[in-house]
Amino acid sequence: MNERLLSTEFYDAVIAIVGKTDDRKGYIQETLIPKMDERRGRVRPQTREEIVKKLFSADMTKPGEAVEIIEEAVRAKRKLTPELALEVADVIYYMLQPNCPDFANNPEPFITGLGIDMETAYTLCIVKYEARLLYGSLSNFKEIEKKIMARFLEKGKGLLTCSQEKEGKKDH
Repeated sequence: MNERLLSTEFYDAVIAIVGKTDDRKGYIQETLIPKMDERRGRVRPQTREEIVKKLFSADMTKPGEAVEIIEEAVRAKRKLTPELALEVADVIYYMLQPNCPDFANNPEPFITGLGIDMETAYTLCIVKYEARLLYGSLSNFKEIEKKIMARFLEKGKGLLTCSQEKEGKKDH
């Protein structure tokens, strides 16, 4: 993997997407999800049952995203780590699916309960799934996504409005 490509060109491209996108939620629903469906060879959106399983599976060999984000939030100790950011991205991605059931299609209470505002959560989802579109066919794509997210959290703070990033400031 060309480290320069990983750290510079992709980062710049994602910054451009996020910087130009006023409706990040809409971008995820109208652009990222269909592109991911196409990449995965899906001819239809995921079903309600598939989404519920991805979000809430209690199978401890592969728990649902809602379980994983809680576990990661506990490990992160109220810090926005790359690992937590990746889990936030997954929860947003699945909760914004077109067939997500009504009881799960509003990620705001869940995400803001972690101290993360929605624009930040949408941004993290864009970062992760743009990386997945580009690097998802590589055997080490998860490692690459983690590096990209770490770099984004380090360099992209101006695009984040997370309450965790504001701690200690007078306006919080």
